[in-house]
Amino acid sequence: MMNRPTPEDNINKELSRTYFNNAFSASDKAKAESCRTRAKGVSRRTFIYRALFGLAILSLAGMSLFFLRQGKLILNIDIKVEKPNLTVVRNVTDKPGAPAKAMKISSPENMPFQNAYTIFDFEGDDEGWEIPSWAMDKPDHIATDVTRIKDISTNGKYSLMISAVFPANAWSAALVEIQQYMDLSGYNIIATDILLPPDAPQGLRAKLILTVGDDWRFVEMARSFKLTPGEWTTVYADISPGSTAWKRVKVDEVFSSDIRKIAVRIESNKPPYSGDIYVDNIRAAVE
Repeated sequence: MMNRPTPEDNINKELSRTYFNNAFSASDKAKAESCRTRAKGVSRRTFIYRALFGLAILSLAGMSLFFLRQGKLILNIDIKVEKPNLTVVRNVTDKPGAPAKAMKISSPENMPFQNAYTIFDFEGDDEGWEIPSWAMDKPDHIATDVTRIKDISTNGKYSLMISAVFPANAWSAALVEIQQYMDLSGYNIIATDILLPPDAPQGLRAKLILTVGDDWRFVEMARSFKLTPGEWTTVYADISPGSTAWKRVKVDEVFSSDIRKIAVRIESNKPPYSGDIYVDNIRAAVE
């Protein structure tokens, strides 16, 4: 006679089905085992792929280091830095050194004082010449830009181009300068070449201005030179002791040995002109 299961036996059976998976059929267990097998296969393949990828990276890094040490690998790194929006007084053109407009001008050959010591010829760069901030604050100083230009010159291939807007019937000037200590003792002439384009009006003039000595005295030439459109004009002055070429100053032995600034000033009293002026070959000579 078979014994009937007691309520306790039924409870134990249910617990066994719930917590020890005895309720799964054989097919369920087979499926679970198959899933575990596939998972192990995927994990194994993933491990192999990652290992191969790591070996490839290490090999590439090793080869790069080898070629870098051999000097056979050049890395080009292009880093772009945004420039701040600044207002620039000089060299505001985006093509410094660009060729000048074609124009018919007189030959610069046989200019006076050619066999001289060249102080500035602008062949390498603009050499620090600029429109000074004090001139920008004066309404009668009307230079708007200064930049280095190619293919118009009296010495080499480059010159300094000043852009200006001269009003009519009023004195105005376009001035550029450089601040730099210079000892020109041993020379008795300072000179520069200046060109107006052929379409410029008659009536513009030019002179040199020096700042000299410990008191930084602003000394300008006693005379100015007439500029002829389409021709180079040499503007010059005597800097030897006793010279009368400069306003309100006694030129002594110290004058030429302690020059702090050189300035070029183009002036107009009447004719309006909006355009460019070229300056080149600033030099000292022995006459």
